[in-house]
Amino acid sequence: EVRVWGKGENGQLGLGNWLGCASPTPLAALSGLNIIGIGCGHSHSMAFAGAGGSSGNTLWTWGANVHGQLGHGEDLKLGRRRKVNTPTEVTTLSGSGVVAVAGGTHHSLALLSSDEVWAWGTNDFGQLGIADNCEWPSCAS
Repeated sequence: EVRVWGKGENGQLGLGNWLGCASPTPLAALSGLNIIGIGCGHSHSMAFAGAGGSSGNTLWTWGANVHGQLGHGEDLKLGRRRKVNTPTEVTTLSGSGVVAVAGGTHHSLALLSSDEVWAWGTNDFGQLGIADNCEWPSCAS
C-alpha cells in the first residue's frame, strides 16, 4: 500500500485535490496494483506496478507538469501544461519493464529491464542525456 503526506498544491500527493496532508494517507488511486517502486521529483511523484514479472510493468506519474516531467506528452502537444492530481499511466512506457525510477526538479528517469534509461522533462543542463527537452519518454541509452 502506498501512503502519501506533505505538501500537495501541485497534486503531487495524488489524492485528487490540491491540498496538503499531515499524516500518512493511503493513495486509493493505486489500490489493487502491485506497486514495486516509487520515486519523486521536486513537485511530482511516480510509482511503477507489475504483475510479478518486469516485462509487464506500468509507470504512473502525477503532480506538477510545467516542464513535461510527467511524461504525458499528449497534453503538451495540445498546448496544455497542466498539473495532474491523480496517478496517470505513462502510456509510452506501458509494458516496457520499468525496474527503477528517479525524479529531478523538472525531469524524470526510468530504468527498464533491458538496461535502457529513458528520460523526459526539461534538459537545461543536459540532465536527460539526449539533445533537447522532451515531454514524452525518450531512450537516453
